Amino acid sequence: MVYFCAWGHGCEKFHDIVDDVIAHDYAGEQRFTGPTAKDTVMTTWHDNETLEEALDYFITLALPTDGLVADSSYRVAICVGNPAWAAKAKRFLESADFVA
Repeated sequence: MVYFCAWGHGCEKFHDIVDDVIAHDYAGEQRFTGPTAKDTVMTTWHDNETLEEALDYFITLALPTDGLVADSSYRVAICVGNPAWAAKAKRFLESADFVA
């Protein structure tokens, strides 16, 4: 993972959990580090945005740091427990030519 975006009710808490995992990794095994000291896994949360706004950020602005670009050719959008959000996300990503 080179960039993590969270959206929805309580997304800041999930974001903070991911940040904690990354911080503990930096202090230990360093599985999430890049080839240079300037590389880092970026994380954001989007609790005051619509799903479409968060997805637009995800596909246009959620860019990894330079050293992690080579490992960033895949993106995953996950919707948990809400089929309507999943369908909406799929339609949005398809309309942006993001999903084949």
